[in-house]
Amino acid sequence: MSKETCAYEEIINALAFYLGDGVHHASEASIREVIGQEHDPIQVIADALDDYRANIKTE
Repeated sequence: MSKETCAYEEIINALAFYLGDGVHHASEASIREVIGQEHDPIQVIADALDDYRANIKTE
């Protein structure tokens, strides 16, 4: 991950990774739909960031 990546980009990348199927990343439209339906969207975003950061470090 580049130091120049802004928070918005990191969140979108994390959610695309987290909500994807392991082969393909979720589209921004899919991300917005899922987040809009979540009871606690902040927790989903936090979980996605944690998972994404853990996996980025291992790649």
